[in-house]
Amino acid sequence: MSLSLHSLLNKYGVNPTLSGRYVWQKDKEAYGIEYPLPIRQEYLDLMKLVLGLHIIETDRLGDIATQLILETSFPDYFLPIIDQLQSLFLHLTDYRIELKVAPSRFKAKPKRLDEGSHYKKAVLFSSGLDSLCGAIEFSKQYATALTHCQTNQVVFHKALELSRMQQLNRSPLFCFNAMTKSTAGGMSNTRGLLFLSFAYSVVASLGMESVMFCENGSQMLDVMASSLVYPNKPATKNTNPVYIEAIERVLSSFGDKRIRIERPYQELTRSEIIAPLKNHIRFEQTFSCFTTRGKTAMCGICYNCFLRRMSLLALDIKENIRTYERHPFELASIEEQSESYQSNLRILLHVLRHYAKILNEDLVTLDEVKLYARDYFKNPIDLATRSAKDVFLGVMRSLETVEHAKLNQLGKKAKELLNQIDKSLLVDRSEELIRLSLIQKT
Repeated sequence: MSLSLHSLLNKYGVNPTLSGRYVWQKDKEAYGIEYPLPIRQEYLDLMKLVLGLHIIETDRLGDIATQLILETSFPDYFLPIIDQLQSLFLHLTDYRIELKVAPSRFKAKPKRLDEGSHYKKAVLFSSGLDSLCGAIEFSKQYATALTHCQTNQVVFHKALELSRMQQLNRSPLFCFNAMTKSTAGGMSNTRGLLFLSFAYSVVASLGMESVMFCENGSQMLDVMASSLVYPNKPATKNTNPVYIEAIERVLSSFGDKRIRIERPYQELTRSEIIAPLKNHIRFEQTFSCFTTRGKTAMCGICYNCFLRRMSLLALDIKENIRTYERHPFELASIEEQSESYQSNLRILLHVLRHYAKILNEDLVTLDEVKLYARDYFKNPIDLATRSAKDVFLGVMRSLETVEHAKLNQLGKKAKELLNQIDKSLLVDRSEELIRLSLIQKT
């Protein structure tokens, strides 16, 4: 089946001109005050195409659609990227879609922001821990703008709230509303493409230097080695360095602006990123869970929530009890023990077993980690080891808060794995993190 991009966007409640979807939160002190964000037309057309692909993925239209037709005034911009984008979309979603470019009858007039090149770098601002730390750190070094792609209302309001922090008062928040009838949140492998394409449209229109993708190396490495870390679970590809570089190549082949996607935290664990800001941020204001739709509390038992929680506990940071719906190690009521709940606990057990093997220097596991990491990390074994120490340091502190009688099966297994690990490794790691927390970045 052939789809017109114009018709597809209309069907899902998106004005094909993207009118009102680009927003500049210029005066962050005046709550709710927004300004239009004029972007060059060729980049608007690019965002329309990426949003269309996002809809096809999230609403599973790839099962029936075989072709997507884009009408644009800039066919010469799109022709060099069509094959790359088709291939990338296939690898991200397993959907084979032919992209076709048709010249538009209307000649568009490019627009530019009045600010010119005042801002040097754009920081992807997802409302998660890493992006907040990156935004604070790099806003002190460069004139930065924050870019957020709205795919979830709760996450968007978190991002807006965080952007008003005193440390970010000089960094404007640029937003693209990607909410449609099909994209209300949840896991998506085109979410990264959406975020990076929007950041690129802002960077290219303002003449900025690069995009800062502030994801921790621990999860990047886990994603690359997903069949080891959490087998039988679909792995998100949004933070995989292989796909980030593929997106960079696609965007750099578009038009006259080359893009550089920097990954400044790729060699760091999440605890190492957080440590210097430990005493300066209320981390519970951030939001890391993408399995909870429309709720202000995170689920507490998905991979993202678990790694977030253990990384904070490794630094002895205790969050508000209402931050999560559930504790990963505590018994749940019969009503709460759904198949989804059990599936999440099985995934977390795989994660803990994987990290335990690393700390116990299982040679097969270490060789496989090196194999999956390829040449993307300077020292993947060292990174994986530091990550594993952080997680089990968090596990140790988490288990101290739960009575033995209230431990669920995951909690009991976590306790067994913890007892198999040399505790001196965790003591030494705790001291390392304390030293890191004394480094001031605010």
